[in-house]
Amino acid sequence: MRVAIIIICLMVNLLGGAIAYANELPDDTQFDSMYYSLSVDDEQSQNAPQNLTDAETGEANSIEGNPTPASTDDFTLRLGQYIGIESGMGNEYGNYVASLIQENASLYGVDPILAASLFEQESHFRMDAVSGAGAIGIAQLMPQTAQQMGYNPYILEENIKGGIEYLSYQLKRFQQSSDLQNSFAIAAYNAGPRSIQYYGDVPPYAETRNHVTAVANNYVDIINITGGLYQ
Repeated sequence: MRVAIIIICLMVNLLGGAIAYANELPDDTQFDSMYYSLSVDDEQSQNAPQNLTDAETGEANSIEGNPTPASTDDFTLRLGQYIGIESGMGNEYGNYVASLIQENASLYGVDPILAASLFEQESHFRMDAVSGAGAIGIAQLMPQTAQQMGYNPYILEENIKGGIEYLSYQLKRFQQSSDLQNSFAIAAYNAGPRSIQYYGDVPPYAETRNHVTAVANNYVDIINITGGLYQ
């Protein structure tokens, strides 16, 4: 009898926890609504540089209001400047990283703004970033994952390529998730795909929830900087 009472109490606690979890979940469509929208929230990008100079014309390109879509070359230039500032490594480094992101995003069918937004959150675009868990470089690849994919995570070019390829796997994994595809893919990059499959949602981990939100905010900032959603 006592065992039965204990089991019932445990079931009640688990049910209560599940209800609380459902009530506390963040708005998981936040990231995807940002992803599909061309509108810009100035408060979310208040720390981003507000004007960048076009290298060819020398004219300042304002990003106030609704941004104008950027050409491929202009997109890479602006993204490179942004990466140079955020990483603290300067324009030459930023331009090279931007070109690698664009090249590999095109190769794997990933939005380069999405990849850049993720890498900013992961490492601030720095190759010397190493997490407490041992994740390495710009894309914060785990050594075992990189090895399984055939990449050396300590080589900048392979780190970025491996990160974008891995992101493409997650996007494909959750492609049937409609508007939540991108939220789930970014959460899976942080917490692993099994956690999303287990909960059927962004898992109730503060780090992962904050991660998804931060990537969404980065996405808006980069749209501001690059002059519009990359096509």
